[in-house]
Parts: sequence; C-alpha cells; structure tokens
Amino acid sequence: MHKSIFLLLLICIPLASAAVTQNNTILYGITETDGTLNITSQVISNTSILGFVCATSNCSITSGTLWSGIVQSGANTSVILEYPTVLQDQGYGIFFFKENFIPYEVKATWSGEGQSPAASRFLTQKRLCSSNFSIINQTITNQTLNLLVQADSPIAHAGPLSLIPAQIASQYTSTLNVTSRTIGPQNQTLLQVSTLPFSSTTLFSFTFNLIPGNYTVEVETTPSDQKCLAASTQSTSRSISITSNAASSNQTSIIPSITIISPQNITYTTGNILVNISAMNATSIRVTTPSAVNATYTAPFFLNLGNGSHSIFAEATSSTGNTTQALVFFSVNTTNISQVNQSIPSLQLSIISPENSTYTNNTLLVNISTANAASVWFSVNTGINQTYSTPLFVTFQNGSNILTAYANSTQGSAIQQQVVFSIASVNQAGNQTNQTNQTNTPPAAITNLTAIAIGQNFITWNWTNPADPDFAFVIISLNGVNVANTSSNQYNATGLIQNTQYTISIRTQDTAGNRNNSAVNNTQITLSVPSTTPPGGGGGGGSSGTSTSQARPALITQQNKTGEQTLPIEYNPAPVQEIPEDNNYLMLMLLASLIMLLLVIGTFALKARKTRKIKR
Repeated sequence: MHKSIFLLLLICIPLASAAVTQNNTILYGITETDGTLNITSQVISNTSILGFVCATSNCSITSGTLWSGIVQSGANTSVILEYPTVLQDQGYGIFFFKENFIPYEVKATWSGEGQSPAASRFLTQKRLCSSNFSIINQTITNQTLNLLVQADSPIAHAGPLSLIPAQIASQYTSTLNVTSRTIGPQNQTLLQVSTLPFSSTTLFSFTFNLIPGNYTVEVETTPSDQKCLAASTQSTSRSISITSNAASSNQTSIIPSITIISPQNITYTTGNILVNISAMNATSIRVTTPSAVNATYTAPFFLNLGNGSHSIFAEATSSTGNTTQALVFFSVNTTNISQVNQSIPSLQLSIISPENSTYTNNTLLVNISTANAASVWFSVNTGINQTYSTPLFVTFQNGSNILTAYANSTQGSAIQQQVVFSIASVNQAGNQTNQTNQTNTPPAAITNLTAIAIGQNFITWNWTNPADPDFAFVIISLNGVNVANTSSNQYNATGLIQNTQYTISIRTQDTAGNRNNSAVNNTQITLSVPSTTPPGGGGGGGSSGTSTSQARPALITQQNKTGEQTLPIEYNPAPVQEIPEDNNYLMLMLLASLIMLLLVIGTFALKARKTRKIKR
C-alpha cells in the first residue's frame, strides 16, 4: 500500500501544470450595417490561430511568437491554447483567421497555472459592403480627360492590436471594383480592380481620349469580396464638354513635366516618409497625400504614416493651363522595426561645400558627402531638384541662398540637410560692391530648447529662433559633431542608439556671417528596448494551483480589430498572487520531494518493524 502511494506521487508530481490553458470555441458572426455584431451559434471548423509576444501594449512591435507557428484546428470547432506561467513582455496578440472571413483578434495577459474561463471567438462577414469615394481631380487637355478618384476600403480596421502579421496580410484586404465611363459622342468604359488593405484609401486614375462634344461622366464603386455577404454600388455623375484643338491652335502650348522623387514604389520600414516632387515648366504644383487633398506643394516635407498601403498624387500646371500628373503607390511596414533597424546601416548625409559663410564669387563648388545612400539630390532656394552624383559647380544668386540636400536608402528611409550662405553683391566687372546696413553684432541665441519626442532611436528637439531681422540660420551639433545648419526651429535626430545620452548644441548666425558662439544645450537619453525579462508576480488571468483565491478575467469593451463591432476583449490587470509563479512552482516541487522522502523513510521503518517481528 505504501509503495503504491509513493509510485503514484512520483509519477503525478512532475506532471503538475505550469501554464494557463484556455478553451476557445470559434463561432460565426455577421457585422450589420450599423457596425454591431450579430452573434450566432453556428460553429466554424478549420480555423487557424497565430500568436505573438507583444513588446508594446498594442502589439505594434513583437518580441517573439507563441506555439512555434500557426495552430490549426482541423475539423474541430474549438482549440485549447496554452499560455506561459509567467507573463511575457506586454502580453500576447492572438489572431483567429480563415479564408473569406474577417479575422478576430485578442489581446491576452494570461499567466499563472490552471484553466482559464472558456471563450468564444467570432469569425465574421459583413452584411453589406460599400465604398465611399470622390472625384478629387478632373482635367481636360487637348481632348484628353483625366480623372483622379479617391476610394475607401469597404471594410474598416479597428480593435485591440496594431499589428498585421506578414503571414496573414492577405486576410486584411478587400477587393474593390472602380468603374468610370463616358456617355456621349464617344462611349467608353474603364474598369480597375484593386485589393485594398482594411481602412485604407487608394487613388484610381482614368484617362479618356475623346472627340469633341458634350458628355456625361459616371464613376461607381462596387465591392467584390467574399468577406461581404452583399455589396452596395456607390455612384456619381457630372457633365463635361470637349472642344476642338483648333480653338487653341494659335496659342503656344507649354506642357509641364513632373516627377515624384520620393516616396518610391517600395515598402518602407519607417513611417516618417519624405515627399519630394520635381517639376519643370510649371507655375503651380498640387499634391494629394493620405493627410491632405489637392494641397499646394512648394518644398519637400515629411509625412508620418501608419502601416499599410499609401499613395501620393501630384499635378503640375503650366502658364498655358496644361497639366501633367504623377502617381506613386508605396507601403509602410514597421513590424519588428527595432529588430530590423539593428541590421540596417544608418543613412548619413552632410554638405561639405558650400559652408555657412559669405562668398564674393557667384559660382561655388557643391560637394555632398553620404554613406549608405541609394540616391542623392539637392535643390537651390527650394527650386527644381537636381540629382547629385559627383561634386559640381553651381552659380548662385546675389544675397542669401539656401542649399538643401536629400538622400534615400534602399530600405526607404530619407534624410535632409541644409546650409544657408550669402553671396556678396558683385557688379558687372566682377568686383564686390559696398555692403550697407551690415553690423558686426551676432544675432541673439535661441530660446525654449526642448525635446518634444523621444524614442529608442530618435530624439526631436524644438526651439524659438531669435527675432533679429538679419538672423539667417542655426548651427546644430550633436555630441560635439556638426549635423545640420538650418533656418528651421526643429531638428529630428534619427539613427540613434537606444538608452544612450545625446547632447544637442545650437548656435545662431546672421546673414553677414556673424556667429553667436554662446551655444544653447539640451541633454536627453533615448529609450531602452522593451525588456524580455518576465515581470515578477505574473499578470493574472488563470486559476493558480497554489493560490487560495482564483483570478477571473475582467471583460472590457473594445472594438474587434477587423470586424467593425464592439466585442469583449480579455484582460486581467491584477496578479494571481503576490509571490512570483516560478517561486510557487519551486516550492511545490520542494514540498513534493519532502513528502517523497518521508514516504521512503516510512517504508524502510515499516520493513524494519516487520523484520523485528519475524525474528521474535
């Protein structure tokens, strides 16, 4: 009898649970037109599950995977998932998905030991899909009609996770048909079919070559996706008139050219995207971006974009009214950006010549130094962009000049540097004329130098430039190295090392070359990479085998990311118990060992007693 108990304990104790298990039942749901979820009892089999360890609270960055890959339910309609005993990083992002259904997401923080409450997961389809759109640009040039249509994805994107895993990116898309037709002397129909990421906006360009006459132009959008149970067609129409080219044959026609230098048709690993457009024979440039429609373009600028597909449309107009368009599609994917950046060499750019000083010669050498750059270009006084390959001589205007240099890497990151300098007035004989209204007094220093944003690999500073009328620019040094000369009041230092101290020093200079050498300094430390060391005490969520009380999941209302509905998302902020779960398990094993030792001693004592009885 005692031997049987001993063997039973020896077998059972090493099998003591050291994780949280949860039963997940997959059901079918329908998203109604008002965004609510119609829950059904219909079960779904052959579901796939993908899990990640979240390095941020919304899982925008991950530090690992769960279950060594994708879990398949097979013919089952429920799946038992196991979570680690100790909470890892910021919890877990779980994706339930199946072809032709909208995925379901869960942000979980289970930890401890035992069985957590069972949960229902809903793979959904949308009752009625439609796409809002607008004609954002229409031009008629030499009997050619150009239409630019901006359309929204038929399915929205919301919820607890800000991650679209590359393995299932296709599950987060919907198909849209955009049709444009002309009705009149010449009937034409053009159809474009595009796959749009959820919640994205995409541009569609249509070109018609028409004979003169009056036309009705129609545009319509119709979703075509099995994630939608039905589709609603949205449409609009407008009237146009095409005139003969003979009416304008006496006028000299100037055709502009336009090029979108950046962004390019690639996938960027950063959301900080440079928009740089070059045009010739143009009196104006208009640009449509994800954040602005038909805005005036004057100089390169940066956009801060999220993950997904994006597009930039640009149009140049000449003095005779002719237009030329350019369109570029690109995508942003910052998933695991911290890991990616560690293997990508930093992009570097500096202007060697000209320097921030006053010259008496109009023709100067432009010398730009770069490292890890795929393409380099520059502009003078915010004019036309010029590609840079080797040092070259450039003729500048008298007075103040600004040279701006840009560089792109093969990974899509972009940086710019700027130098401000002066050319002293030169007469026809090439002699410098007398300068007036110039003093030897340097400008005042900047004020209010403050860090407005700090990340793991960047710091952004802002300040107030002096009000001196002859103020030209500031000279910026980072840890003693000159990194920029700019007339701006902001500097974004990128490519920095995490958990490292950086000191910015800023001096001012005026148009006459007088420099204020009293630098204004500010020191900051970049953020650390989120630790992968499990936090003490666990995160709660399952019932613990050693705790006297059981923690239950608190249900909070959030939107399911891809279902456009409000669903309960599991979350438990309280720990199961005060001491770490690993210590509990160790104590359990020590207690089991002590019990086994006592049983062994008791067994030998019993044998000895029986032996003494026999001898007697």
